[in-house]
Amino acid sequence: AGVDTLTAIAGSGITGSIDLATGAITLNASTAPAAEATISVQYRYDMDQTTVGFSQVDLDLASISLEAFPRKLRARWLLDAGFELQKMKGIDAESELVTAMSNEIKFEIDGELLKELYAKAAWTGFTWDCKMPGNQLSYMEYKRTIIDLFTEMSNKIFMGTKRVGANFIVAGVNVCNIIETLPEFSGDSLGTKTINGPHKIGRLSNKWDIYKNPFYNENNFVMGYKGSSWLDAGFVYAPYMPLYATPTQVLDDFIFRKGLATSYGQVMINNKLYAKGNIINFTSSRMMNDAVTIKP
Repeated sequence: AGVDTLTAIAGSGITGSIDLATGAITLNASTAPAAEATISVQYRYDMDQTTVGFSQVDLDLASISLEAFPRKLRARWLLDAGFELQKMKGIDAESELVTAMSNEIKFEIDGELLKELYAKAAWTGFTWDCKMPGNQLSYMEYKRTIIDLFTEMSNKIFMGTKRVGANFIVAGVNVCNIIETLPEFSGDSLGTKTINGPHKIGRLSNKWDIYKNPFYNENNFVMGYKGSSWLDAGFVYAPYMPLYATPTQVLDDFIFRKGLATSYGQVMINNKLYAKGNIINFTSSRMMNDAVTIKP
């Protein structure tokens, strides 16, 4: 209200002004700059200028319509088989099958979601060659250069978001064959845990959690970031109907029947949190070659 916000700019061969209210800059140069020359401006924002106002962050809640897709699985077993399993091994067939079916549905959903992460990752074009070039490294030393690629991809995510780098890697089997043989890899003890589908196998360089995914192409992998806040969400899995089990039915054919079902939606929120790559020229025999080339 009547406050002058126009401040003069002066320098060697340059005059002009900056409007503190709008941020508009006017420059007059005694010598015209070259065509398409880059003009850079450095400034410090003065928060005490109450006539200008303050920076702010607005929280905007938006409603996104998602279609829930069903996933179903059924099991059937003969009365005789269930009876013999109980008598001989003390195992309840229904309980075992429900556990196995629920695990299968879980891992199928995991595989589907991870497929979406790979397909929609923002950062692409990263490749590591398993074939060692003619240099003075042992193959083990050369294999460790894949960590350089992981670091580059993590920094690509950081540059794209200006906030975070990657903290996990989901990889196909051949990529895991390389990662699991690196000195920087610390493997998890699986013990007697049932393995079916994507699962965590360890940690690399104390920076990235490693997940082995049989649903990926063997030579593909994706890096990403998972945070502790909803503001860091990159991908949303939204279950609509929780896992539902039908009553167990048996008819006069003495076949027991039981089904499980669920439905869910999914949506990518920020694909800049994910980068994908692949390895080439992988052969299992090559992984066994760790002969050291003596430097002259």
